[in-house]
Amino acid sequence: MTLYSVSLRKEVVARHRLRVEGPESSLHSHAYAVEVKVSGAKTDKAGFLIDIRELEQAFDTTLSEFRDAVLNEQEGFAAIEPSLENFCRVVWRRMRGRLDATRVKRLAVTIWESPMASASYEERLER
Repeated sequence: MTLYSVSLRKEVVARHRLRVEGPESSLHSHAYAVEVKVSGAKTDKAGFLIDIRELEQAFDTTLSEFRDAVLNEQEGFAAIEPSLENFCRVVWRRMRGRLDATRVKRLAVTIWESPMASASYEERLER
């Protein structure tokens, strides 16, 4: 299946502490690079999968909820570890609720906590 993809990448600084032994159990911050990517098989008459401004607005709204926040205290992390993988899934869920694009069939979120370390979460959007 052929898909078109549109993505945006932005930075957000947030803090967390992991519930594991070692230095990660202390509160610390990361300058995360976050990428959202939407995909779909069809474009509109103008050739767009999604209005990039719509995607950017949903992305900005989502990231503003995490900016300078402690992830452990955010909705969605009460019962789960604020790991990089889980952070991707929480961002994905919030983005999913903000996208109103009938042509978008998949949403992927990738987050880097360093230039070399990232995690991703991707799922089909149910319409």
